[in-house]
Amino acid sequence: MDITALKQEIMELTPERRTLLWHELRSICDEGIDGNGKAQTQGYVAQGHEHDNALVHTHNTNELLLKFDSLQKEHAASKSQLLDLQQENELLLLQLHQVQEELELYYLANQEMIAALKKSRQSMDQARKVFINLNKKVLACQ
Repeated sequence: MDITALKQEIMELTPERRTLLWHELRSICDEGIDGNGKAQTQGYVAQGHEHDNALVHTHNTNELLLKFDSLQKEHAASKSQLLDLQQENELLLLQLHQVQEELELYYLANQEMIAALKKSRQSMDQARKVFINLNKKVLACQ
């Protein structure tokens, strides 16, 4: 297998699987390599861990960017919803004031009718008294 293809295959592994692979290679190399080879192998392992750490950092950064993008979209949607609700509240408040004014007009008209009804009753009472008095006088004249 070509070394470039092998590197590519290793890079396509998840960071956790690469770490497991490095540990396996390290234990295999520790068994069959002299002191100079061990140092070189440990250097490769260290580079692999650094690379894995960089990939994990990149992965975390990408996740944070995706989350940030998602939060920005949520914020825009919430802001739009807030504006819609504010407009609706303004309309409802305007309608409430209109209904309040209309109720006030009905209340005032009702107060006028009550006053007119009281005057009408007083007039009826006076008319009855006059009628009764006239009736008494007519009966007395007969």
